[in-house]
Amino acid sequence: MTDRIARLQEAMRAAGLDALAIACGANMFYLTGLDFHTKLRLTLALIPASGQPALVLPQMEAGRATELARAPLRLYPWGDAEGPGEALRQAAADLGLAGRRVGVEHTVMRVFELRALEAAAPGVAVEDATPLLAGLRMAKDAEELAAMRQAVRVIEEALRAALQQAAPGMTERELADLWERGIRAAGCLPSFETTVAAGPNGANPHHSSGDRRLQPGDLVVLDGGAVYNGYASDITRTVAVGQISDEDRRI
Repeated sequence: MTDRIARLQEAMRAAGLDALAIACGANMFYLTGLDFHTKLRLTLALIPASGQPALVLPQMEAGRATELARAPLRLYPWGDAEGPGEALRQAAADLGLAGRRVGVEHTVMRVFELRALEAAAPGVAVEDATPLLAGLRMAKDAEELAAMRQAVRVIEEALRAALQQAAPGMTERELADLWERGIRAAGCLPSFETTVAAGPNGANPHHSSGDRRLQPGDLVVLDGGAVYNGYASDITRTVAVGQISDEDRRI
């Protein structure tokens, strides 16, 4: 991931950005290998246009970050007693962010994180770096491609296994549960709510799997995905319960 940060820093310099402030989410994982749940405790990666990135994070996460980070990071841990303000101020001072141009993701960074950054680096000029990050991630490296392929394999194999156990009389929810168990057994998590929509429910694009039982002649719409190493698959399949009409087959 050091290569990813190096490419990002080159793009930042070309764009005239002095640093990026990355909140918890997909791009923090992409750049550092760290996957923090979005929560009320402030966690920000500060990536300068040159030099070593910094990570401001709760003290309770420091050990995990040291163990799992896949890029060299200078950690600035903070505890609940003092709050994140001083740790963020020190990181911003060490990187010289006051009065500088700092990119953020407008659709990811929350207001309290933005206000904390502005307080820690007086005069900072915040800009949207979403297009820059999107451009960087447009071309996938070998590790990303392998993760995406594995996410697809997991969701398809889990679906095949679930369908082998499916039978008339089973509820939508029971079939969805079988599918999700296969996803979890492969070491993944569902990437969104797994949907099984039987019969007329298949016409609802946002149906939630319920208590309707599979009936002979039903068309069943199945929509699911798996997350592997930060990358998600998403498939939709339609299967039939027993024999179906020529019209349904044509559809």
